Amino acid sequence: MTAAVTTRIMDLFRDLGGTVYTPLLRPGSWDLAFTNGLVIELDEELHPNRYRQPTLDQGLPWSEDYAVNAVSRGAECLAVGRWGRRWSHP
Repeated sequence: MTAAVTTRIMDLFRDLGGTVYTPLLRPGSWDLAFTNGLVIELDEELHPNRYRQPTLDQGLPWSEDYAVNAVSRGAECLAVGRWGRRWSHP
């Protein structure tokens, strides 16, 4: 991960209210990983939530559609995320 990418991630982390001074940036396993370095994470029920929108404001072609999905499925996402310590912040 480059220094510029790390800086962008940390800025976004703080914008979302992150309070850990230096969180561990460790990508997890990916749904699809290719030898050229491309990785793809397929969204599941924890992904469409109100915190996702700032991460999409990068000019991606699907940002608007995803935002609509995040609003319409936000309650479902919260219900799934409430159990099992899936999120680190209440």
